[in-house]
Amino acid sequence: MSETQQAFGGGSIGKGRMPARAPELRHGFTLIELLVTISIIGVLMALIVPAAASARETARKTLCQSNLRQLSLAWSMYEQAERVFPAAENAETVENRIRARARVRWNWGGGPTSDLALAEAQGMSRPLNAYLGDAEGESSTLAAEVARSPGDAGIASAYDPETSPWGIFGLGSERVPFDRFQPVADVVGTSYFANEWLYCNPGATFGFGMPRGGSGRDSFRTDLSLRRSSADPWSLIVLGGAGWAEAERYSPEERLERQFTVWEGYWFGESVTHFAFADGSVRNEDLEGSASTNTATVYLQPRKHRNGGAWRRADRP
Repeated sequence: MSETQQAFGGGSIGKGRMPARAPELRHGFTLIELLVTISIIGVLMALIVPAAASARETARKTLCQSNLRQLSLAWSMYEQAERVFPAAENAETVENRIRARARVRWNWGGGPTSDLALAEAQGMSRPLNAYLGDAEGESSTLAAEVARSPGDAGIASAYDPETSPWGIFGLGSERVPFDRFQPVADVVGTSYFANEWLYCNPGATFGFGMPRGGSGRDSFRTDLSLRRSSADPWSLIVLGGAGWAEAERYSPEERLERQFTVWEGYWFGESVTHFAFADGSVRNEDLEGSASTNTATVYLQPRKHRNGGAWRRADRP
């Protein structure tokens, strides 16, 4: 046996014996490659998630504006047919006037109220529902869907969040406990509140509120229409997100300084409210504590309202 053969194990190469094969090496991710991959995924997520959230928020705002356009159209059709703004209850007696003026913001149409609210509001019709797909004028699936904002996240006071607002909106004080995050539409059947000044005498000083001392007549009426209006329909507010009238009466600085118990329903950002106007247009407006601006007004006849305090005393003395 030669030295070469001995070096290879003492056998001859090529005679019934194969040379030993080196084990195969399995390649996996190295730590650096894994970290790079994770970093790339993180960057992609940082780009995709905000874009998806922004798209979702845009879709919610678009649907809200679409709802308001349909409600504005129904409102216009009703006003033209009946020659008055929609109001669910009559106001012939003092008791009915108190109930009607408190509910006039929300009882024009929409879905059913919650059980406790319904007990308080039995027999109340929804006059605008006939123009929202229900010929009977009662709550319909379509009316309930159109009257619900996709951003509806409840209504509450920033300074007194545990106090229920429903008493001021005509539902009494039996709604205890109060859930500030409960959608407004779950309680009153709609996320959108009407401009209450469409039911006040043009030029009224106190709006819905009685003069101090509780005597005398207030300015609440249910027989007004656009025929009594001198405002540009493009700027006359018809509907807006729940609580807008309360919150918009005072500037953010005033609310912070005086800590007013003001019911706020801003669902798309601070002081961001979608409005439907008398001409059928829908857009965002910030009234900044004023009843009238260059692009929006709550008054049927703005020139008659020279008392700036009237806007702030729409529903109380």
